[in-house]
Amino acid sequence: FYDDDVSLAADMPDAVLLLDGAQPSLTQRLGTMADGHIHDIHFTAGLGEGLQSGGSHPPGHPLAHAAMQDTGTGGRLHLLMKGFVDLDGDGQFDPDVDVHFEYRPYGPEVFRDRHLHVHANMVGGEMNTLWLRVDVRIMLFGIDLLEDPQASGGSDGAVMLMNNLVAAVMVQY
Repeated sequence: FYDDDVSLAADMPDAVLLLDGAQPSLTQRLGTMADGHIHDIHFTAGLGEGLQSGGSHPPGHPLAHAAMQDTGTGGRLHLLMKGFVDLDGDGQFDPDVDVHFEYRPYGPEVFRDRHLHVHANMVGGEMNTLWLRVDVRIMLFGIDLLEDPQASGGSDGAVMLMNNLVAAVMVQY
């Protein structure tokens, strides 16, 4: 999912992150901070209105990721979740048995923000790490991938997924 506004002790509104759940470990460098204690993390799930429309960006820039573009509208997806439900449990996708799903939320009605309460001491000039995790059980709660395998834009399924996503992000101590 995209995140276009991160704030800890200081705002970093220009930090656009593409958080890829397929990566086993994901480190994002946000910038420099002075010594201090962090009490709160604010982040967005999705892109604010100014970043939702298409446009060109240099290769490697998070907004240049082709899979995160909606081909119908030309805008950017807030989140892309796709895969299959392995009904026969064999670990392989069989289109005759298994169900392919794809959720592509985009638009202002699915943009979300979240505040997390945290206690962390930051040391200026050094690498400081905060661990966040996404609980996939919470993210998928109430979503029936067999009955509703496709959701996009601001549809009910897309809204539920984005609501669940912000609830599923937690600080890991």
